[in-house]
Amino acid sequence: MKPLISMLLATLVVSQIAISHAAEISTKKEPTKVQAIPAHHWQFLLFTIPGCSSCITMRNQVIEPLIESGHIHPMQFSEVVQVSDADWHYVRGLGYDQIRNLKVKYKTSLFPTLVTIDAQGNKIAENIVGITSVEHYRTKLEKLIVELDKKP
Repeated sequence: MKPLISMLLATLVVSQIAISHAAEISTKKEPTKVQAIPAHHWQFLLFTIPGCSSCITMRNQVIEPLIESGHIHPMQFSEVVQVSDADWHYVRGLGYDQIRNLKVKYKTSLFPTLVTIDAQGNKIAENIVGITSVEHYRTKLEKLIVELDKKP
């Protein structure tokens, strides 16, 4: 009986090692390619509200594909979701501010509104408000990105 128990324990230990090794291999992933941080210092702020279908369309069908294609670096995009005017939001490079202050500073009142700012938080392009069609908005945004990339 003892040899049987020893054999079962040995099999259990070997199985545990194999499972552990398999789990370790499956968690190892290819290194993620990190995009270089762009030399230009502009970013987009997308002002949205919860449940806004146009805001969701803008983010999912316009902004995210432009990030995935490399037109927009992930560090150049922040979404400012307004739950209340008293909410605080972090804007990269500028720190935290209340939504009401950001709305006044960047003159937003409709959703979605895309604001383009420089590294100091100054608005450097006309706000893009609402969404008529995904393709129209994407084309407009791609032209704006080309213009922004040309600036020193």
